[in-house]
Amino acid sequence: MSTKRVLVVSDGLPGHYKKTNAVAQIIRKRFDAEIEWLNVKLKFGAYRTLMRFMLNRTTRVPDANWLRMFYKIPGGIPPAPDMIVSSGGKTSFMSAWLAAHYGCPCVFIGQIRGIEKRYFTRIVASNFDFQEDGKHIRSVPATEIDPDVAAEAAEEYLRSTGLPPARRWTLVIGGNGGGYEYKPADWRNLRDKACRLAQQHGIRWLVTTSRRTPPVAEDLFLSDEMRACADDVLIYNRDSRVVYNAFLGLADVIVCLEDSGKMLTESVASGRPVLSVRPPVAKTNDRSWALIHRFETAGYIHRMTIDELGESDVSQFIANHQGPAEPLMKRVREEVNEFLSTLDWAA
Repeated sequence: MSTKRVLVVSDGLPGHYKKTNAVAQIIRKRFDAEIEWLNVKLKFGAYRTLMRFMLNRTTRVPDANWLRMFYKIPGGIPPAPDMIVSSGGKTSFMSAWLAAHYGCPCVFIGQIRGIEKRYFTRIVASNFDFQEDGKHIRSVPATEIDPDVAAEAAEEYLRSTGLPPARRWTLVIGGNGGGYEYKPADWRNLRDKACRLAQQHGIRWLVTTSRRTPPVAEDLFLSDEMRACADDVLIYNRDSRVVYNAFLGLADVIVCLEDSGKMLTESVASGRPVLSVRPPVAKTNDRSWALIHRFETAGYIHRMTIDELGESDVSQFIANHQGPAEPLMKRVREEVNEFLSTLDWAA
């Protein structure tokens, strides 16, 4: 069988990259496949409405070169791939358009933003909107992380930094979004609670922020107070090091702000006890709540507000914690592989 070309359409956002890469690597392990990344940028947000209208009202999409009107496409329109994989609302329109233009399978990870499902061969998502027609593969936010991946990254980090083994907790910080709102006082409170926890439990911190973390929070977690109880602080918007997986792998406990389903899923997938922390103002949507409820019911996370962090006893949760019995992505891998076995070029 000749090498197959899998085109990954990406908007460059780290969360979407991880989701698409997780699925792309499943395909790569199954077949002799070459993964080609196409990073694009939507020129104007309003174009989504126009493209949705065009896609849903036509039986045959216009020539692919029309996409140049809507997107910045380095290198131009790619040649025909054997499959398209993508994630993120801004790329869903381009993925659907290219798949229809080239007549190739299209796997999309996430919500399809009102585009008719006829454009997608499989949809990897957390709800059941597409279950009846077999398009849907139910998934937590797709992730590459499992306990082995986290442990391997941790070992490499210790080798490269020379840090000695120690009791460490990891703090994973997000920001406003998804119904969660942090005020400057919340960030200061979180920093102070983290310092108190270090004293209470005799641990050192590993801290990582995200692209949504505001500068006021970044500065607080770079402060002398935090540095005094932290072995490493990664400020995502100022530091390009790739140590996120290592931080998860080195943690005895992960404290994760629950505004990001991706970060919460990655924390759970590492197999560590997870304290899921929210600000005073938190209005989860149905999709976010379904994920949080699933993790809480399974005993993977212990939820609390920032005010409760360091005040309530979590020792029993930590001592009795049992992570997922199998990798969170196992079911997704099985169903993606089942889909791949139906392709003409899989024979």
